Amino acid sequence: VRGQGLIKQGRVGCLLLAGGQGTRLKFSGPKGTYPISVIKRKSLFQLCAEKVKAASQWAGCPLNLAIMTSCENDKDTRLFFQQWDYFGLDPSQVSFFVQEYLPLLDEQAHLFLKTPW
Repeated sequence: VRGQGLIKQGRVGCLLLAGGQGTRLKFSGPKGTYPISVIKRKSLFQLCAEKVKAASQWAGCPLNLAIMTSCENDKDTRLFFQQWDYFGLDPSQVSFFVQEYLPLLDEQAHLFLKTPW
């Protein structure tokens, strides 16, 4: 009940962590662009945007959607949303930001590297 009140007051938004590539799905491109619904072939991004749109209509005010991308998929993710007209969301509701990279160490304090060199 409290959460519903915060939604209706426009005090909450939605965060989508979308930095992954579809490599393990044998899909080239951002994982969020992968078509997952069986019949209509909707992407993960579309399903999330539709839920934000429905929640916005229920609340009577637009909810913001912040999408965290990676350096590798930021451009493709932004283009995907533009090509699909933000799936019915107003572009002002949607913001993108790129996740930062920090060094990752293993248990022996050695750097995990993307490539051996």
